[in-house]
Amino acid sequence: PNPPPPANPATHVEPATAEPAMMDTDQLIKQQPSHGSTIPCMPCQHSHAYHPTNGVATNGASVNTLRGGRGADFEGYCGILRAAAKHSLIQLLGNCCMKERDFVAYGEVRRFALLKDTFCFVFEDEDGTSPLYAIPMSNLSAVVEDESDPHPSSNTISPSGVSHGPVGAYETVLLFKDGNKLEYQFTFDVRKDGGMAKRFANAVQNYNKNGEGQHQGGGLQTASAIHAKNVFASKAKYQPEDPNE
Repeated sequence: PNPPPPANPATHVEPATAEPAMMDTDQLIKQQPSHGSTIPCMPCQHSHAYHPTNGVATNGASVNTLRGGRGADFEGYCGILRAAAKHSLIQLLGNCCMKERDFVAYGEVRRFALLKDTFCFVFEDEDGTSPLYAIPMSNLSAVVEDESDPHPSSNTISPSGVSHGPVGAYETVLLFKDGNKLEYQFTFDVRKDGGMAKRFANAVQNYNKNGEGQHQGGGLQTASAIHAKNVFASKAKYQPEDPNE
């Protein structure tokens, strides 16, 4: 048999080369060491959702938070009412002659009030996580109402709402704007603490006397004072409507 033909020599092949693999930036960041890293953080596109610019949300506005490190200027339970609508002259004369007054049950208007840095925060109770509303106090004057000669535009707050309670059981502080415009009334049950109404009135008078800045730390405000101011800004609009405006 004839011998097989000689094999052709193998074709020369160049060594294989490849471009280095490109790593995704996010992957690169994830693989960096977590300790001692100096890689800057990228800004979040939705950072505004976590840092509201229009006031403060209700989170962090509990009674305990608003007390802050130095506590409140005043706090306690009381019956709170916005000023009643002004009566006509005929109504005033009739009420004066008949000795008639409007009665409100204490339990219906009982709230927890906390005074802090010229603001009054009104809660449903002491365990409230956020105020119902807030009242600016620095422009108001406080007067303890004479029980024997009550203001014609205030209401009588009693246990049942249909008659006077025990004599001396309740004391009311009237808050006036511009000296004579009744804005609010705060009624305190003083049977266990006879000094509540006077302490509240004194705190409000101190705000009125010293001015707003004096009670917010002046130029250097504490963190709790700044927080109270921000919470007030978000809650003042929820005050009960003034029937005389």
